[in-house]
Amino acid sequence: MQKRNGEFVIPFRRRRWTSMLAHLLLVAAMDTIGCGGGGSSTPATTAGNYTFTVAATDSANTKITASTTISVTVQ
Repeated sequence: MQKRNGEFVIPFRRRRWTSMLAHLLLVAAMDTIGCGGGGSSTPATTAGNYTFTVAATDSANTKITASTTISVTVQ
């Protein structure tokens, strides 16, 4: 670390490397979570049909709303 104007500053090259490592770890964590934990023999989601309703309301005008239904089949 370098000190500039009384503050500790991380040099650009190290900061870029640290940022890339943080992004890599985040992607790896999301991949593990998204796949239900990986090595389990039991599937993360039980097979069947699922229906989701997505609804939204405008934050400026609550009279403006929208909704849709999404059907998903897990095999």
